Amino acid sequence: NPAQMKLVKLLVAPHRNLTVVGDDDQSIYGWRGANVRNILDFPKLYSDAKVVRLEQNYRSSAAILNLANAVIAKNTERHGKVLRPTKAQGEHLPEVFVYETEELEADNVCNEIETFLKDGHVCSDIAVLYRSNSQGASFEAELRKRQIPYQLSGGTAFFDRKETRDVLAYLRTALKP
Repeated sequence: NPAQMKLVKLLVAPHRNLTVVGDDDQSIYGWRGANVRNILDFPKLYSDAKVVRLEQNYRSSAAILNLANAVIAKNTERHGKVLRPTKAQGEHLPEVFVYETEELEADNVCNEIETFLKDGHVCSDIAVLYRSNSQGASFEAELRKRQIPYQLSGGTAFFDRKETRDVLAYLRTALKP
């Protein structure tokens, strides 16, 4: 954020001894006050800096990286780079689904999970990743409704939160005093 950048400039001014790691294509912290201009303008502020582009990706297949490269290339406010895979080509091409509501998304994701399970996959082969904790409630509700076992990692399950348990207890008491 601007205050941190100002502090960094003051700290490194005498010797210009600084190491920075950043990715202008993943600048998702605007809500925290982060400013992608700090990454974009860094080579101008520190013209003697050695820039090393990390373009090899060990997580994704070529098909996924080709799609990512095509999307991020549309952004003219970025440093140029092309992500390249280190792993072999995956067997499936990426698909993009757009849903009008969280409930439709959860319903269709659970349809996919049920298809995978019918095809012989086991639950431990399947993962659902989402960007914000608020999305988890829709997935959890649909998974529970369909009796698909799941395990939440990296947060508190919606139905395990104290406030959710309290509301459910009040509803149970109201319905069956």
